[in-house]
Amino acid sequence: IFGKWHLGDVYPYRPQDRGFTKAIWYASSHISAAPDYWNNDYFDPHFRIEDGTVKQFKGYCTDVLFDEAMAWMGERAKAHEPFFAYLPLNAAHGPRYVPDKYREPYRTLDRSVASFFGMIANIDENVGRLEKMLQQAGVRDDTVVIFMTDNGGTTGVNVFNAGMKGGKTTLWEGGHRVPCFIRWPAGRLGEPRDVKEPAQIQDLLPTLVELCELKAPSDLKCDGVNLASLLRGERSHLDD
Repeated sequence: IFGKWHLGDVYPYRPQDRGFTKAIWYASSHISAAPDYWNNDYFDPHFRIEDGTVKQFKGYCTDVLFDEAMAWMGERAKAHEPFFAYLPLNAAHGPRYVPDKYREPYRTLDRSVASFFGMIANIDENVGRLEKMLQQAGVRDDTVVIFMTDNGGTTGVNVFNAGMKGGKTTLWEGGHRVPCFIRWPAGRLGEPRDVKEPAQIQDLLPTLVELCELKAPSDLKCDGVNLASLLRGERSHLDD
C-alpha cells in the first residue's frame, strides 16, 4: 500500500497488521490531519512505513507515492513474482497543495479550482508514468489495472459534476457515482466498452479472486458479487 489507509492508525488496525508486506502511508484521512505527523506537508512529506517508524521522503507527495509503488512493482516484476499494489492517493483532496506548474494552465480560474485541476493533471501525468513502467518491465499485458475514485464531486470546489445532483458527503448520485476503469490486455475481457450494470468497491475482491485464479478460503464470505463473467462478456446483466 502506498498512500491513504484511514482504517486505523494503531495496532492491530494498521496496514502492516492487515496483510500488507510493504506499507508507506499516513495517518487518518489526509496529510496534515490531526493524527498525522506534526506539521506534515505535501512537499517532502513524512510517511509511516511497515516497521512502524516515520520516514521523510523528498518530492511532491503524489510523485513520491507513485515512485515508491513503481519501484516496488518493478522489483517484483524483475523477480517474476506476482504482486498486488494498492495506490490510494491523498490527491485530489484538501488541502489543495500542488506544484505551480500544474496549476498554471488554470490560473484564470478561482485558485481553489485551479489547484484542484492541477492535482488532477499531476495524477494524470503519474498514471502515464505507471503505464510506461509496466511496459518497460514487460508486465503490462498481464497486469490487471483498476482506476477508480472513492466518492463523487468534491466539496468546497464548485465545478461541473457530470450533471448529477449532489457531491461528496451526499447520498445523491453525484455523491457516490464514480469512474471505475478495469484493464487487462491478456485477460480476454473483450473489446473496450462501457459496462452499465451498477457495481461497488466490495465487488472487486471476489472478482479479482476469480480473475487471478486465487485459491480462496473455503469459508470466504464476501459482501460483493463476482463481476468476472460480466467483464468477460459472458453475461450482460447481474442478478438483482
